[in-house]
Amino acid sequence: MSAVYNAVWQELPQTVTVTLLADGGTFTSTGANTVVFSDLVPGDFFSPEQPYKGADYKFDYWKDVATGAKFQEPYYVPDHDTTLVAVWNYDLAPEPTLYTFTLDTSPGIFSAGQQQLVQTYGAGSLVKTSWYPEPTYEGHAFAGWAD
Repeated sequence: MSAVYNAVWQELPQTVTVTLLADGGTFTSTGANTVVFSDLVPGDFFSPEQPYKGADYKFDYWKDVATGAKFQEPYYVPDHDTTLVAVWNYDLAPEPTLYTFTLDTSPGIFSAGQQQLVQTYGAGSLVKTSWYPEPTYEGHAFAGWAD
């Protein structure tokens, strides 16, 4: 008795390459500014590392270099080789809130001859009038400051 065995073939899945460009940043896992993922299967979930560019920059999203389109989360492997570039937001600290502090001696004067001292301070700064010289006004005693 004889037997014939036929080969069974299974088609290999198509694979693609996704290249990530940090655009001035680096990937903390490798220290590189480019990462290439090869042999990815289209439609599979894909979780790219967010690069780091410095304290003043915040990673915003990935952009497809060929189309300019935002690569949307959740990330799925596209059906063709793709290059993505990081898009950054420059995240400056907000401008500080400043306050003007004015001491007006009218009709008196400070020892240097001026009638006003004007200083600018940031929000939350401690300001004490005792730090400033007392003004003089002939025939009067200085009794303090009032707003």
